[in-house]
Amino acid sequence: MNEKAQEFSKNEDGPGSNKLKETKKEEAGSKNSTIQGQSRHLARKSTLSLGSNVLITLFGLVSLIFVKRYMGYQAVGILAFSIAFCQMFSIVGDLGFSSTHLKRVGEGLDPALANGTYLTVKALLTLLMGATIFIWLFIQKHVFNYQFSSEEQEVVLYLIIVQYMLLNIGMSFKTVFSARLEIAKANIPHTTGRFTVMAGKVLVALTGLSVLYLGGAELLGTFAMLLFYLLLFKGIPIKKTNWQAVKYYTSFALPMVFIGFVGSLAYNVDKVMLGYLANAEEVGIYTIPQRIAVTLLLISTTLTTILFVVFSESYQKKQFSEIREISARSEKYISIFTLPFIVFLFIFGKESLILVFGEDSSASFPVLEIMLVALYLETTMNPYHVQIVATGNLKAAGWIAVLVLLLNILLDFILVPDEIGGLPAFGLGAKGAAISTLTALSLRAVLVRVVAFSITGSKPNKRILLHIFVATISGITLYLLSREVGWHHWLLLFIYAPLLIALYLGLLRLVGEFTKEDLRFYMDTLNLGKMKSYVLKEMKR
Repeated sequence: MNEKAQEFSKNEDGPGSNKLKETKKEEAGSKNSTIQGQSRHLARKSTLSLGSNVLITLFGLVSLIFVKRYMGYQAVGILAFSIAFCQMFSIVGDLGFSSTHLKRVGEGLDPALANGTYLTVKALLTLLMGATIFIWLFIQKHVFNYQFSSEEQEVVLYLIIVQYMLLNIGMSFKTVFSARLEIAKANIPHTTGRFTVMAGKVLVALTGLSVLYLGGAELLGTFAMLLFYLLLFKGIPIKKTNWQAVKYYTSFALPMVFIGFVGSLAYNVDKVMLGYLANAEEVGIYTIPQRIAVTLLLISTTLTTILFVVFSESYQKKQFSEIREISARSEKYISIFTLPFIVFLFIFGKESLILVFGEDSSASFPVLEIMLVALYLETTMNPYHVQIVATGNLKAAGWIAVLVLLLNILLDFILVPDEIGGLPAFGLGAKGAAISTLTALSLRAVLVRVVAFSITGSKPNKRILLHIFVATISGITLYLLSREVGWHHWLLLFIYAPLLIALYLGLLRLVGEFTKEDLRFYMDTLNLGKMKSYVLKEMKR
C-alpha cells in the first residue's frame, strides 16, 4: 500500500474511508438482498405447499362435517381411532429415512443413488410396518384377550392398515420431490388423493351407508394418489443402491427412529388412550376440535420440510446468521397469520361448531379452547425444532421428545378415565386429554428454544408478544361489538371475520410489526401469475 493510500485509510473523513464505507454498505445490502430473495423463493414454494395443505385440511373438514351430521360422533370416533392407531405404527414404515433423505440430498449426495437407496429401504419398511401391526393385533386379541368395542371398529381398522401401507409408499415419492424442492410435484398428487377421499366420504354419509365404507373411501383415495405419483416420477434419476449408501443413510436415520417413534406416539396417544380408557364418542368429541385447531400448524409444517433442507445446507457451510434470520422471519410470519384465527375461534367457536357440525357439537368447544393455545405454542416453535434435527443434534431432540411424551401419557392416565387400576381419576375424558396436550407442549416449547439457542444462537422472536397483545385487543373489541349487534344471523360470521383481520393488521401496522416490506413480501408470495408460472415450469420439467 502506498503512502497516499495509507493516509486515506487513516483519515476517517477521506475518500478512501468513504469508499470503504460504501463498499461495506453494498456488501451488507447485497447480503440482505440475497436473504430476502431466498426468503421470497422459499415463501413461494411454501405458499404453494401451504395452499395444498389448506385444501387437504378443508377436504378433511368437509368430510368431518358430513360424517358428524349424518352418522354421529360414534362414526367419527371409530374412524379417528383406526387412523390414530395406524399412525402410531407409521414410524416402523419410515425409521427416520425420510428426514435422512432430505438431509443427505441437501448435503449434496448423488441424487440418483440417494433416490435408489431411499425408495428401496422404504419399500422394505412398508412390508415390515404391515407385518408389525398385524402381529400386534394378533397378540392383543389372542394373548391379552382384548375385544374391540364393535365388529365395525375391527373391520375399519383392517381397511385403514392396508390404506396406510399404500400411503407410506406414496409419501416416499412425495419426499423425493420435496428433497428436489419440486413442491408442485410433491403436493398436487397428495391433494388429488385427499379430494377423492372427501368425495367418497361425503357420498357414504349422504347415502346412509355404514362406517365400513368410510374406510373404503380412505383406501380408494390413497390408491389414486399413488398412481398419480408414479406418473410424475417418470424421468427422475434413480440408481441401484449399495451397502455403503445404506450405511450412510442409517448413520443418521437410526437416531431419528427414536425421535420419530416418540413424536408419532405423542401426536396420536390422546386419541388412542381415549379409545381404550373412555369410548368412541369421547374420541369423536376430541377429534373435531383437534382437526380444526391443527390448521394452525399448516404454515409451520409446510415450512418444516423446506427449512430442513435449507438449514442442513446452511449448517454445513456454518452460516449460522442465515439460520437465525430465516427462523426469526418464519416465526414472525407464522404468528401473524395464525393469531386472527385463534382469536376468532375463541370468540365465536361455540356458535361456529353448532352452525357447522350440529347442536350437540357444543360438547367439543371446551376442548377447542384448550387446543387453540396448545397448537399456537407448537406452530411458533417449529422453526426452532427444525434447527435441532437439521444440525444433527438428535440426542437433544430425542430427550425432549421423551420428556414431553411421558408427561402427556402420565397426565392422560390421571385426567381421562374415571378410574385407573381401581384408583379414582379425574374422569375428564376429551377435555382431560386436551389439558394433557397443552401442558406437554408448553414444556416442549421452552426446551426446544433453549436447545436451539445453544446450537445456533437463535433467540425467540420477542416481537410476537406484540402480536399476542394486538390480537387480544382486537378480540376484545370485536367481542364487545358482537354483543351489541347480537347473534341474529349466521351470515354475521362472515362479517366479523374480515373486521377482525382488518383491525388486527391495522394495529400491527401502528406498532411497526406489519410494514410495507411485509406487505410486498406477502403480495409477491401470493402473486398468482408468478405462482402459475412456477407450477407449470416444474410440472413440465
